[in-house]
Amino acid sequence: MGIFCDAGFESISIDLALHYFSKDNISNWFRCACGFGDEDNDISDNDISDNLLATELGISVPNWDDDVEVEAWNDAIENFDFLPRKTPISVVTAKAVCGEEKWFSIVSLAFSGNRAPGSEFAKYEYQAILLGVKMRDCLNLDLPIVNDSKDAVKIAKQEFSNIQWARRSVVSCAHNLKIANATKIIPN
Repeated sequence: MGIFCDAGFESISIDLALHYFSKDNISNWFRCACGFGDEDNDISDNDISDNLLATELGISVPNWDDDVEVEAWNDAIENFDFLPRKTPISVVTAKAVCGEEKWFSIVSLAFSGNRAPGSEFAKYEYQAILLGVKMRDCLNLDLPIVNDSKDAVKIAKQEFSNIQWARRSVVSCAHNLKIANATKIIPN
């Protein structure tokens, strides 16, 4: 028995996202997801970016050889606020599960393509451990906090007692938790 924690990704609606993030933050996130962010950090796929924009703009991806279509496309983009209304918002989540208690927290807007170096993602795994610690304290339990990130566990062990590492299969109840099944949503 323990408190099983994991970080992950989930897609949420714009309405829910606006409870956690400002319009500007969401707009900036979507601008980057569509390839209109900082060119040095742009790792988005052009076809995916064009399709995301086409969906939001309500128009087709232009024939890039047709100047009229390209001009209409550019005009639509120029007037677009990059606040997605049709595209789900991808967020990084922290999850903690202990028996029937299933806690969920939205940590951050996701990075492009839901990818990050292991050391970067370890910060989010650490957030999941913190959620587990909060659960343990609130429920007055004396259980280990279990996570599948060796880096996050190593850092958390320096601050908290009874933090353990286990394989992903052990924390699968947290890994598979979705916001719809959470018994408690904790603000980050």
